Amino acid sequence: MSMRKTFRIIAAMLVGVSATMFVSCADGYSDDPQFASDVRNTQLTSPDIDKSCFATISTSTGEKIQMTWPLVRGAGGYLVNVAIQSGDIETPVITDSIVDGVSVTFSKLEDTKYLTSVKALGNEKYNNTDATSASSFVFSTMVEGVTIPQGTDVAQFVNNYIAEHKSEMDAALAADPNNYEMAFEMEAGAQYTLAEPVDFGLYPVTFRSADKVKRATLTLGENGYITTQAGLKLKFINFDCTKMPAKMGLLTLGANPDASISTEALGYKAQGANQDGFVIEKPVVFQECWVKNLPATLLYGNAKPWSLRDFRVKDCIIQAANAANTTPWINLTGSSNGLIQKITFENSTFFNTEKNDKEQYFIRYSNSSNAQPRKIFGNSQNFLEYTVSNCSFLKTNPKKDFANNMPNTQNNKQLWIKIDNTVFYDVYRLYQFIQSQWIKTTTNNFMSYSPDCTPQTTDFGPGGRTDQFGNFYTTKDETQEISDSALQPLDFSKANGGVNLQPTGLAGAAKAGDPRWY
Repeated sequence: MSMRKTFRIIAAMLVGVSATMFVSCADGYSDDPQFASDVRNTQLTSPDIDKSCFATISTSTGEKIQMTWPLVRGAGGYLVNVAIQSGDIETPVITDSIVDGVSVTFSKLEDTKYLTSVKALGNEKYNNTDATSASSFVFSTMVEGVTIPQGTDVAQFVNNYIAEHKSEMDAALAADPNNYEMAFEMEAGAQYTLAEPVDFGLYPVTFRSADKVKRATLTLGENGYITTQAGLKLKFINFDCTKMPAKMGLLTLGANPDASISTEALGYKAQGANQDGFVIEKPVVFQECWVKNLPATLLYGNAKPWSLRDFRVKDCIIQAANAANTTPWINLTGSSNGLIQKITFENSTFFNTEKNDKEQYFIRYSNSSNAQPRKIFGNSQNFLEYTVSNCSFLKTNPKKDFANNMPNTQNNKQLWIKIDNTVFYDVYRLYQFIQSQWIKTTTNNFMSYSPDCTPQTTDFGPGGRTDQFGNFYTTKDETQEISDSALQPLDFSKANGGVNLQPTGLAGAAKAGDPRWY
């Protein structure tokens, strides 16, 4: 008996008038009450697969994708393959699996493309033979996007698109404000320019490359930067900021905040807030991006009272070239208030290729008193939560505090900060970020200095400050060495931007810092 006969062949027992007559993806077997097939002596055709064949289901182990295909009458089963597609690499998920039903499930990953195929197999009992080929479909968990043609100026395309589709975008946002999101997508590996500001306004947007491995490159001109007043996810993009305006941030929040997102309109004042500010509720994210020659600021509040609920930098390399600039990397200064409620820096490297003797902070708010979360978000949202994990900060602020104007009120113990497995080199006064009244967790972090930077004994052990468990903020690593020759501008054509910033010494032995360097 062949291996196919060992399966319970339900499909072969169902009645159909033709080997090529299918039911829909969702119908399965249950719609046909008869259990004998008159499809015989036929070469079968593989079932068509399209977007409707995929659904997200919740299980005890997390979200999964269920792929269901149309039944092929007279089939003896199906040969199924699923692989994750990333650039030219395919990673198998399901390989040559013979399935006697009409569905399979597999884990759902964010921002992932799945290459799927299903081939109808014959049934020896009825003398039906295999389909000549499999049907295939690429299913993506990315938000569906509008493709920006290769070589196009991004600002011109996006700004024109939003202007032309404003009424329908407004209607869709109003109909489902919690779930609305659109995407603009650059072609894989392509080159683009940004000659002027691209303004996403109040629309939650993902702006990305079509492929996570073959990232598109966006070259910013002398007036080019990105601006928004809503949630924004920047993913899989190489940003060349060599010519962008130093006075702006790569991501600059709107110059004229809309009244609909004020602390009054959002109801925070009614909950106890006392500041006239503006809040971006949805996440603002840099993910798997490389930034080259950032002149000053990654995130700029445009001297307006902006606050963010959630700001993340994940799996990124952010390289600055700012020998004479004093503007903070994260800059919410110039107004009466503004803060970030949740910060996540994860698996990322921030470094400067130039010696900066100026007083440049890494992160700075306008006013420490008004940076208390209760004053923006009200009594029910009175917390901050900051996480720095597996990151490398190299010459980011050798002469000025890592942070400034951070709140340091006890706040009913609702200020949390966790820093772990992170490397700091030529970073000045880290303790100004890890404020004394916060609930602090600091493990497996390392601090080292060049002769150009003055060690701050408060930042490291032995003898420095400790977290709630008695761990020093960092361990001083006198064996760590980083040469100036290693801190070079990124080369987008090379792996990891053409730089190698793997720590030596104690940090290297502990495998601390950005994991990409190991």
